[in-house]
Amino acid sequence: MVALAASLGRLPVKCGGACKDPKVRERWGCDHDAEPAGYTVHCWYCDGRGVGCEHCEGAGRLPVPRCPTRCRTPDVLLALEAWRWRQDGFLPGAGTWLDQTDQFLDVCRILDVEHARLTEEGVDDG
Repeated sequence: MVALAASLGRLPVKCGGACKDPKVRERWGCDHDAEPAGYTVHCWYCDGRGVGCEHCEGAGRLPVPRCPTRCRTPDVLLALEAWRWRQDGFLPGAGTWLDQTDQFLDVCRILDVEHARLTEEGVDDG
């Protein structure tokens, strides 16, 4: 979700030049986990409700100790790319929607929900 939010410009961390400052790199977790986490994002486990959520400890937000660029691993970027192609009407595998892998369908469901939350609500996830 961090990678999607970053690609939509919805995080307080803006990679692009500021990361040259050692203090900024330390705060946002550019080289290693920041302690405490540099920013938080909407908890996708409880959809921000927080009540009884062991992942966000009831806060409705998850701490992110790494720079968004570090969260965009090759597998995450591939999933985002496949999801974007699907948004344009193309499927990664041959056949119809039902012929796609379970992993791809899961990624689409998760990213669709998060994308709607970030865009329709105008959430600035910071």
